Amino acid sequence: MPYEISDLDDGPRKDAHQSHSGDLIARDYTVLQLRAFQMGIGCVNSWGAWPLKQYIPQYEDHTFTYIVKPVSL
Repeated sequence: MPYEISDLDDGPRKDAHQSHSGDLIARDYTVLQLRAFQMGIGCVNSWGAWPLKQYIPQYEDHTFTYIVKPVSL
């Protein structure tokens, strides 16, 4: 995506400024994030509640593999 994480998330204080999609300015590069796990599904609301326990990744050693291949457009 053409955005930094800081472009998409205002940080812990959401009351200071609220970003909207119309406020985003695309960067001239692509940001790629590789994650083995993502926490966030299975919440009881969308306003800061933690996910239900069964959806929180356990703290332990994990490995994952990825391959990056160039493509021609």
